[in-house]
Amino acid sequence: MDTRADVAELLARLEEAWRTAGAPILDGLRPGLTEEEIDAEMASTGLTLPGEVRAWWRWHNGSSNH
Repeated sequence: MDTRADVAELLARLEEAWRTAGAPILDGLRPGLTEEEIDAEMASTGLTLPGEVRAWWRWHNGSSNH
């Protein structure tokens, strides 16, 4: 079982549900990070992110909505 693929599929389904519902959060979602950007963000921490978290950050990097 590829947990990252499972998480990515669930996130895609969530985004589609938001789109179907006309959820305004979609307008403020930031693009996801690349693997290189995730590695750069984590480099100074010495931590290794689980695949599920990496999948989340590749999906979207937060929201610009406050």
